[in-house]
Amino acid sequence: MIQYMIVVFAWILIGSGLLGVIVPGLPGLPFILAGISLYAYQTGFHAITSEFIVAMAALTVIGTAADYLSSLFGAKRFGASRIGMWGAFIGGIIGLFLLPIWGIIAGPLAGAILGEMVAGNKSGKAASIGLGTFFGILTGTLLKFAIAVSMVSLFIRQLIL
Repeated sequence: MIQYMIVVFAWILIGSGLLGVIVPGLPGLPFILAGISLYAYQTGFHAITSEFIVAMAALTVIGTAADYLSSLFGAKRFGASRIGMWGAFIGGIIGLFLLPIWGIIAGPLAGAILGEMVAGNKSGKAASIGLGTFFGILTGTLLKFAIAVSMVSLFIRQLIL
């Protein structure tokens, strides 16, 4: 019974990880990696080998780095300040709770614009920087989501083969 519960928990981690690549503040890729690793450990590494876990860990690192770097590149490319980047992050979290679906999009954009205005930029420049920050965050999220779906797909493929 406990083995079954551990396997179910592993799948919950994987599902939470898929959600986490979209929801700010949840460590999506690490949750997926943890779920796959837990499943592999619980099933004696029969279908999921340690080499597979290492490959998933590499994808986790690549996805996390791609997310961070694309967000940073988008923000810096358009001249974002540190306050603007923090505004985008905080706006994403607030937006998630105020408008569950659209808040993920509108929150970082509004937060970046407000952050840039607080930093002293005029509204036009703040809007431009906000859009750049937003597109960087969106690109990073899409890359991370693609890697997450790949990880889960490869995991399921390993189980089927």
